[in-house]
Amino acid sequence: MNTSKMKAQLWDKTQYFLSNFYDRMMNYAIFYDGELDIDIIRKSVKAVVDKVPALHSQYKPNWIRPYWKIRDDYTLEEMADFEEVEDLEAATTEFLMGEVDNNNKLQFKCKVFKSKGKCSFATIVNHQCFDGSDYKYCMFKIVEYYNAFKRDGNIDKVVFKQGPRDLSQLYDNMEEEAAKKAKKLYSNPTKSGIKTTFRFTDDKDCKKRLIMKMIPKELFEKAKAKGKATGASINDVMLTAYFRALVKEIGCKNDEPLNITSMMDLRRHMKNGDTIGVTNMTAFMPCKLSEGIGGTFEDTLARVQEQTLKQKQDSVTGLYGLPLLGLAYKVFWIDCLATFAIKLGYDNPLIQMSNLGILKAEDVDFDGCHFYDCIMTGAVKYKPYFQFTCVTREGNMKFCVAERCSDKDEQLIRGFFDDMEKELEGYVKI
Repeated sequence: MNTSKMKAQLWDKTQYFLSNFYDRMMNYAIFYDGELDIDIIRKSVKAVVDKVPALHSQYKPNWIRPYWKIRDDYTLEEMADFEEVEDLEAATTEFLMGEVDNNNKLQFKCKVFKSKGKCSFATIVNHQCFDGSDYKYCMFKIVEYYNAFKRDGNIDKVVFKQGPRDLSQLYDNMEEEAAKKAKKLYSNPTKSGIKTTFRFTDDKDCKKRLIMKMIPKELFEKAKAKGKATGASINDVMLTAYFRALVKEIGCKNDEPLNITSMMDLRRHMKNGDTIGVTNMTAFMPCKLSEGIGGTFEDTLARVQEQTLKQKQDSVTGLYGLPLLGLAYKVFWIDCLATFAIKLGYDNPLIQMSNLGILKAEDVDFDGCHFYDCIMTGAVKYKPYFQFTCVTREGNMKFCVAERCSDKDEQLIRGFFDDMEKELEGYVKI
């Protein structure tokens, strides 16, 4: 049995010590008309796992130097489970609330559910393995492998990226001047000075939940078109609705400062637009409205656009603070001391947003199956931490909050979704 070691990278370590704030899992499920062949699914999943060492490794949080212990004693049958169920959505959602222990030999769980001519393909993965961008990459490759097996009987023509996981590839693949500047950005973007939180209850009877809402296609397309006419992206519009709904739910004044931190894909800075290997390559991008949201939706949107324009014009946006994290691990050569130092200077964002973009049929349709719904979200947060996630498919936008909370908290989150929808409805009617 192979028991070689792989060095733990910056975000592997950071994700691990943030486990007090969230469950560290990523969740993905696609629902289809049609049925999947579980034998081919298992072969397709294994084809990806074979190429991503972190997926078949145990994470060892050694107090001196954390590392991955690579395992090769996994079988084809372990790649995916199968179950026929009555309620496809309920069974799939319940599965997604599971977890993967960092000491497991496999850092993922995969299951195919079947029900009355429909099916779902669901996975949960330890976030230490890679970020949302490479999560989608791996899921799409499983589809590509499956379709190649069905079409050609082999996967010889499928190309899968393989290479290092380290952060240095970011700077090595940036424009030279931008890289020099980026390596000196020791300011801490997590220190916003704003401690506003979502209006959760003090209830202790909490459980992990996926709380979701679908925004109608007509409303989404109108909001997108109206924003575009004024130079605002759909992300700007959604962020604006988020700010305004948050003010309603929290009950704060329109002139009180607020901050929402988005997750940013750092691949945008790399010359080839992608990492060499499957890894974590994200950072925080705060949107701070120091003077509050203002009066109208347009007021808030203008303030959001001002912030996002500054970020777009900044050649090193999203890169602030990364050298600070890296320096801590270098200065404190014993990892437990580095972790302690980082915890002292690091504030996990209280309110976050993650726009997962557009999900296209060409990326997720298995041969003989066409998708009709999806669930995609990052880690389940623990109160008071709150993250709003959205994904677009076939012109519809789906909201999701993954939270460990009570029944009353879920009602508050559903009220927040309703407020966001009302804000968008008001905006398109102006």
